[in-house]
Amino acid sequence: MKTKFDEAVSEFVQGVEAHGSKDYKVASNHFKKAAELFEQLREEELEEQPQSIAIGNLYQARANYHHSIADYLNFKMHEYDSAVNSYEKAIADKKTAIKTVRDLIKEQLVTDEKLPLELEAELYGLQATRFECLAQISIQNKNLEKAAGYFQEAREEFQNKEKLYANLQNPYEQKLARVDKIKCEGLHYECSGLEYLKKQKNKQAKELLTKAQERYQEAVNLNPEWQALSQALERVNHVLLKI
Repeated sequence: MKTKFDEAVSEFVQGVEAHGSKDYKVASNHFKKAAELFEQLREEELEEQPQSIAIGNLYQARANYHHSIADYLNFKMHEYDSAVNSYEKAIADKKTAIKTVRDLIKEQLVTDEKLPLELEAELYGLQATRFECLAQISIQNKNLEKAAGYFQEAREEFQNKEKLYANLQNPYEQKLARVDKIKCEGLHYECSGLEYLKKQKNKQAKELLTKAQERYQEAVNLNPEWQALSQALERVNHVLLKI
């Protein structure tokens, strides 16, 4: 017979699987249920070890719930303002999860010392995607200079994520973070170049757009199946032909 703890873990795992399949609404429902169960477990009289794990997982589930909502608003609905709010909630809960897990490790109640580092890598990803949303809002407001700045900040967060996964010896996640980093470099140069083009400073515009072209090409080479990268490359190529 399944215990409440087993149920909570099952909901959490199903949430991870659904989020990985980009079924963000289903994922958020699973994480919400997992968080509710972990909250109940925290309040119940349990052996020290399972209760401690429940506390750590509670904040992870909460963070993942807000992350799934944010990704749905960002990638499916393109409602960037609302997505930023959800990313901020996810970031706050992820930070609490990291602190909780580190405390549990100090107390020798959790033995997986890689876990807080993995959570930290996820935190960098959340912070980066929040900056990307802020950049999209700036683009909608026709403020390309501000958007370029946000893409640069996103790039730095993805670089931190890439380095952390390198230290964790996770080449798959390291490569994904690297592609995201290079993509943001391209977007930074593209926005900066278009801003110069708007001011009719064609020489500076061409230099920056050429850098964007190079970054997008590098990203496409690393992940040729990511259609958005190919579209970005075509977009910049088209602009360069007109300068």
